[in-house]
Amino acid sequence: MGRPSDLYDPRFVQGLFDEMSQTYGVVNLIASFGFAHRWRKQCVGLINVPVGGHALDLMAGMGELSAGLRGLVGAGGRVTGLDLSSAMCERAAGQAARWRGLDGGG
Repeated sequence: MGRPSDLYDPRFVQGLFDEMSQTYGVVNLIASFGFAHRWRKQCVGLINVPVGGHALDLMAGMGELSAGLRGLVGAGGRVTGLDLSSAMCERAAGQAARWRGLDGGG
């Protein structure tokens, strides 16, 4: 990474988030002083997705916002998370599997 433009290279960004995927949740919580959780909750509160609808979570990371979106769309709805980092997508898929186990949904 020699040039500033490398910071915008999708491969660099993907690699960065793949590397930090295991610690991202804790680091984000500490670095934001817990504010990240609050803004996600506020964001979900402002979104108008109908029950049974489909929500798209772009740059989904570990699926933190997807959890709130799932509550909006309900059991008959769908939430799709999209992220550049495959490691973050794996973490989000693990979270989603746990939610399905908790609520019996699919």
